[in-house]
Amino acid sequence: GAIGPAPNPANNDYLALNYYKQLVPNFEALLPTSECPTCNPTTIAPDSTWSGRAMADLVEHLGGAIVSPHSQSGIHLLHMVRILRERGKLHLVKGIIIPESAIGLNTFEQAGITPQDFGHIPFLLMNGDYRQAGAREGNRAMVAAMNASPTRSVSPATYIDLDGIGGRFRGTTHMTMVGTNA
Repeated sequence: GAIGPAPNPANNDYLALNYYKQLVPNFEALLPTSECPTCNPTTIAPDSTWSGRAMADLVEHLGGAIVSPHSQSGIHLLHMVRILRERGKLHLVKGIIIPESAIGLNTFEQAGITPQDFGHIPFLLMNGDYRQAGAREGNRAMVAAMNASPTRSVSPATYIDLDGIGGRFRGTTHMTMVGTNA
């Protein structure tokens, strides 16, 4: 009801049963942290430690992949990039498509990577409505840094605000995959 009419109470059971799709199981918060000498800060939180490693392991096991994180897992993707780079396997990332995330230049530093690490990776980041201006600016700065890199050898990294495409995608929320206009 904050940005439109209140939901129909007859839909409460449906809405409650589908809300779980938006939740992130954060059990990895109980696992140990790790250290990364090139990251700032050097102590890596458990979620980035274990999710970043798991994503890197999966990409390696598959022999390459297009990776598509969402929301909070944007930082995990950046740690995956660092881990694959450290293992000499960054070439296995065939592309990155991010439907919604707020990552920026400061997260490069947090993950111990640089825009040059994305030189061979096709990259697309999209945001729907209701994204804060600061997050949009961070995303734009990150993409601009990737495109300014002298190592960029593929098409330009791209950032798209879905609500800026002639109104066609207005109402696209943070949960693009469960929205009515997905």
